[in-house]
Amino acid sequence: MTTEFDGFFKDAFDDLTRVMGESLTYRPRAGGTRALTGIVNRDPPQVFLSNEIVTPLLMISVHHDSTTGIVYSEIDAGDQIDVAVKPGATAETRLITKVESSDGGVTVLVVR
Repeated sequence: MTTEFDGFFKDAFDDLTRVMGESLTYRPRAGGTRALTGIVNRDPPQVFLSNEIVTPLLMISVHHDSTTGIVYSEIDAGDQIDVAVKPGATAETRLITKVESSDGGVTVLVVR
């Protein structure tokens, strides 16, 4: 069930992607590509496990939509995304390692 808050959040995310979004290309393991726009966090928080630092290289937020974004349930092991690792750099194909969250019309991906 979609709440009123989810609707407002999705509208706000639309505005945010227009201002801060970057062009990305989703590459499902099964083949094909999908052009989309997302917000790339290049400095995500660090996670500490057993005295080791595990840091996702990038976290990418996209619409939770099968045409303009990525629905969490369509992610399979081996799916990739083309993203600029540094701002303004040429996009590189990177592995989607995890769906961090999917709420309020936004899917957050961990990419290495």
